Amino acid sequence: MTGPTAACALSTMLLALACFAGALPATGAALSPEQVFARVSPAVVTVRTFDDQGAEIAQGSGVVVAPEQVATNCHVLRESSLIRVETAATGAAVGVDKEGKAGAPALASRWTRSDATRDVCLLSVDGLRARPVALRKADSLVVGERVLAIGNALGFGLSASAGLIVATQMADGNARLVTSAAVSPGSSGGGLFDLEGRLIGLTTAILGTGQRLNLVLSADGVDQLQVRGQLPAPANAVPGPEPRWLADGDALTVAADWQGLEAHARRWIGSQPTSAPARVVLARALSETGRREEAAAALDAALELDPHYANGWDQKALLLDGQGNRSAARAALVRSLELMPGGATPRRIEAHWLLQARRLQEAREVALLAVRLDAGNAGGWSMLGAIDDALGRHADAARAYRVALRLGQQDPELQQKLARSLAQQGKSDDARTGAVPQGSSLSQAQTWHTIGSGELARGRLGPAQEAFRKALELAPELSPAWNGLGTTLTRLDRLADAEKAYDKALQFDPRNVEARANRANVRRGLGQPAAALEDARQATSEAPREAHAWRVYGIVSIEQRNYPEAVIAFGKVDELESSTPDDLASLGESLAAVGQLPEALATLRRAEKQDPKLPRLQIIIAKVLGNSGDTAGALGYLERAVAAEPSNAVAWSSKGYALMRLGRLPEAADALETAVRLAPDLVNAWVNLGETRMRQGKLGRAIEALEKAVALNPEALDGRLYLAQSYLGSRQAAKAREQSTAVLARMPDQPAGLGILTMAYLMEGNETAAAQPYARLRAIDPNAARTLKAQATRAGLSLATRLPD
Repeated sequence: MTGPTAACALSTMLLALACFAGALPATGAALSPEQVFARVSPAVVTVRTFDDQGAEIAQGSGVVVAPEQVATNCHVLRESSLIRVETAATGAAVGVDKEGKAGAPALASRWTRSDATRDVCLLSVDGLRARPVALRKADSLVVGERVLAIGNALGFGLSASAGLIVATQMADGNARLVTSAAVSPGSSGGGLFDLEGRLIGLTTAILGTGQRLNLVLSADGVDQLQVRGQLPAPANAVPGPEPRWLADGDALTVAADWQGLEAHARRWIGSQPTSAPARVVLARALSETGRREEAAAALDAALELDPHYANGWDQKALLLDGQGNRSAARAALVRSLELMPGGATPRRIEAHWLLQARRLQEAREVALLAVRLDAGNAGGWSMLGAIDDALGRHADAARAYRVALRLGQQDPELQQKLARSLAQQGKSDDARTGAVPQGSSLSQAQTWHTIGSGELARGRLGPAQEAFRKALELAPELSPAWNGLGTTLTRLDRLADAEKAYDKALQFDPRNVEARANRANVRRGLGQPAAALEDARQATSEAPREAHAWRVYGIVSIEQRNYPEAVIAFGKVDELESSTPDDLASLGESLAAVGQLPEALATLRRAEKQDPKLPRLQIIIAKVLGNSGDTAGALGYLERAVAAEPSNAVAWSSKGYALMRLGRLPEAADALETAVRLAPDLVNAWVNLGETRMRQGKLGRAIEALEKAVALNPEALDGRLYLAQSYLGSRQAAKAREQSTAVLARMPDQPAGLGILTMAYLMEGNETAAAQPYARLRAIDPNAARTLKAQATRAGLSLATRLPD
């Protein structure tokens, strides 16, 4: 056997994923109804069912959707002992009983899978040669689109009827279509096709003869029936006991089997359509698989069925919080507590929120209440342990984790938390031997990783590095251990080695967001800004609620002077309620840089309340006040910054600049001399010192400082302007002209540069050359041009009188 059919025979799992390679291809262009019928009718079959006495029970239609696979309506097959499939092309009939044994003439056919909630079933017909049709998803359909229904209407053989898509509906997450194409008895399970020959859905019901509207089940999910469909019930089976819906759902939740939980919830809804708990369980499964809109719809349906179901409000609170709507989430939690004042679940949720917000003492009080209300819930004890860990109460945390483990929460993550708490108490041996049972290399590696994390949290970099390396000896693919090693190497200032460790972490787990954010930070330190920014952007894209990723993104953006993106990044950190005073300082600095001074100052005041002695914060507040015109207020903050950190050259430079602006030149010069002694490569300090000396009339010392600034940074255009002005003041016209020309090469319409260049040419007696920059200055700022002419005339430059007014 060769071709697509052979490939599909490799396994049933491959069927849903690969068999459609042999489907009839869409043409890409609309066909006539006659062409559509000719193209797809070989794939539309007649389905007949018989009882165990051989009497015909029902007749319907079906569509070949994969090699040897026919989709039809389940109601056509119910109560049947024998199923016969007839093709329009050959008229051949094949049949077999439900067990696939007796009564099979030439070709084997059996009912293999079903989706009872949608009334869609799958038949397997061995040897069926018809090519499968291509499928089209419902969300691409347009109301008013022309369609063709094909089936065995009334048992007279295949027939076609044209019509339109009248409406599309969603019911319990499934798409249903309404068409005006005529559907008659016997067409159940037949196909509705678009004008490219793609299957849109299976015709199933007539909605009313008066309006000639008919219901169609969307083809969505038909290609997944072989994998996800249910097995048909055996004939004459004795009904089993009612499933333990809630208990089985809890077991699937603990196992984090979200696909299994979704299937379980849908079966539950099929059995008990008015069950609010069933829809809440479905919402949990949908939410965990990222389908939040569907989850919200399921929760709304649950609370409409039973608005007093407290657990439904708990799940709604979690869903709203996941969508970033914390205020609405709190309202939902309040409703849950109103309905069940003694509920422990809403307290656990609230404790988690308080932990996220770092309101740790409040979180602990709420978590203690939760465990008092429901002492047998392992999740409550685990939450209490996490809060105690965050508070540094590692012994209490270890006790809480042990209770959770005794109550049956045996997941590896909890065992690792216990190991970390023991390691943070310095009980590394207990963590290694007591927290996690000795077993596989992976479990031992995870223990060593946990010990390394504990040592790292205590600042013990040597033992931390040793523990991470032991973890990687046991499990070289353990991405978190590579990340831990990278963090340790970063703190040891071994940035190149740290980058390699983060590379390994991402090689084994490309979605390790922490490692990606950490690598961005290291690449920033290695002078790779573009790579750092790319890592930071990807980290925030993959984990938009991860504050660390946004923080690194903001830091990289500030260093590249990309302040608009820095505002977004640190704004996200603040929105996630994870801002430190340093984060707020960065946000305020970025807001000021984009001209939002009032917002910047308000943000910086918030940071000041949290840490009024942070030197960096005081410097930024001073800068914002200075830009707002409050130089005296700025000076007060700078004096505090210098007092708190006397070796901070930036603080001394900023203080000197403020003193210069206030006209206190000797004090300014002293402060700036201190700044350049502390940091000889601080360009701004040299520029400020040069301007101060120039204002004092000490041109030689001004030139000396400004030449140093320009040598350190040739792009320091303010330094070049002051240097040009100092050269001009000392009658060094050629040097003044050189510096002003360099500025104008970057900023052709810079008024000060044009004025200095004009004066330099006048000093050299070059009237023709002076006329050009003067004309440009006059066009840009006529007042500045007149002032320049007057100054040049007073300075005795006679050629200035010939310049136009």
